[in-house]
Amino acid sequence: MAQLDGNSAAAGDHSHVVIDIGAAGDGDSRRRSSSSCAVCTEPLEWAAIGPCGHGDVCAGCSLRIRVFQNNRRCCICRAPCRVVVVTKHVDAIAAAAGGGGGGWRAVSSRLPRSQTGGGGYSQVEGRVGEHWWYHAGMRAFFDDERQYAAATAAARPPSCGKASDDDHRPPQARSTSVGNEQHRISRRDPPDEHEQHVPQFVEAVLIGLLVVAAVGLVVLIICVRL
Repeated sequence: MAQLDGNSAAAGDHSHVVIDIGAAGDGDSRRRSSSSCAVCTEPLEWAAIGPCGHGDVCAGCSLRIRVFQNNRRCCICRAPCRVVVVTKHVDAIAAAAGGGGGGWRAVSSRLPRSQTGGGGYSQVEGRVGEHWWYHAGMRAFFDDERQYAAATAAARPPSCGKASDDDHRPPQARSTSVGNEQHRISRRDPPDEHEQHVPQFVEAVLIGLLVVAAVGLVVLIICVRL
């Protein structure tokens, strides 16, 4: 799946999930990051890492699970993850290997804090701080603007104009852009019997009117000469 992350969460809560590419460990050797996503098994380039330290789910799967399925738990240990950080897999591995409390603590310590007090993370949509972008709908921090933009686009519901009522009908019942008359002509169908009689009737009426007009004109000329 696409490397995107979706996080929905509560503001000011430290229970945050980071969509990170590395399997962030708490300095614990049993927590090792895989090179593939634990959900879709595709190569793990961008991932999410959370308070639990797991960073084995790609950004795309995280987006689908957290936004569209409204599931805020870690896919590995099921721990609540209300906020996530999306970063490169190699960065997550480096954070986990750097010690100091593991990947989550190493990454989350750099997140911008709210200026309103309370000690929570800044959860304002868009750019926060110097190197972070926050997606409020997913409750996720991104350290890459392109990943943030891609996640924003993927989480946006389709506009009403892109889907029509015909899309919900069986294929054989859907209308085409060609009208019935044009469709009949395009198939070169012979005209209906009724369509053949109408022009003939109109032609006969016009001829009759011309004859009556001619006769009236002749009668008028004769009367004038008399």
